[in-house]
Amino acid sequence: MADIARWISGPNHDPLGVERERIVRTWALKTHILLCFIEGNAGRFDDESFQGECVVPPVTLAKAVFNGEIDEVASSCVGVSRSGSKADFAWSFGYPKVTVSEGAEGAARFAPVSILTVGGLQLWVVAPVIQAHVKMPKGIQVCRTGLCPKDLAPTSHPKLTDVVCVDLC
Repeated sequence: MADIARWISGPNHDPLGVERERIVRTWALKTHILLCFIEGNAGRFDDESFQGECVVPPVTLAKAVFNGEIDEVASSCVGVSRSGSKADFAWSFGYPKVTVSEGAEGAARFAPVSILTVGGLQLWVVAPVIQAHVKMPKGIQVCRTGLCPKDLAPTSHPKLTDVVCVDLC
């Protein structure tokens, strides 16, 4: 990630290469998995005595990250923007607006959102546990090879995560 920090904040304006893009997405997805357990109580999913909210454990995503097969998780989405935050590291974790067929509201615990700020880089991660279409907020670009730091829109660290929309298929 130190190389990524230099890429986003340094004078180098090279496009994001294949290796850097994979590093960014893998790190973002790993961190999202951790936040699903820390903030989303995924480990308490089958605990009948637990009274709070919990997300569905991202087992398929965890297996894909472990096996280096992150491209196989079609629904997962990592968005990128330039952070205006002064924090070295910050995060938000929550639930997006989720809809199912015909616009009915869906269960958000199937598609938690992590927004990670690392220096000048902000990563938006949504990894629905079932097939879905993810819509990121305006200005957030999908992490992809060829992306340049100068192309990233500046954002502040959001307080709410309801700006992400997920349509479950």
